[in-house]
Amino acid sequence: MPAVCLADAGAVQATTERDGQHDFDPLLGAWKEHTKIRQHPLTGSDTWTEFEGIDVYRKIWDGRAIIGEYEGDSDKRHSESVMLYTYNPQAHQ
Repeated sequence: MPAVCLADAGAVQATTERDGQHDFDPLLGAWKEHTKIRQHPLTGSDTWTEFEGIDVYRKIWDGRAIIGEYEGDSDKRHSESVMLYTYNPQAHQ
């Protein structure tokens, strides 16, 4: 087995930037969700409304973003929301 210089291996590893463009891929698909929302945020209230719903995540813009759509119901109301996750390949964010 050939000898490996650990100093050289560390130098190669340090120059390789991590690419996080697939970090949200585990979210893809449909998920049942139980959500609690504070009824009066930023007021010190500790009263919550609980929802049962579905989150659906899918890729858009040729995989450069993921969109999440939520729809759920509590005993008092219906709720819908949209979340957008984007990735900047230049900044690796």
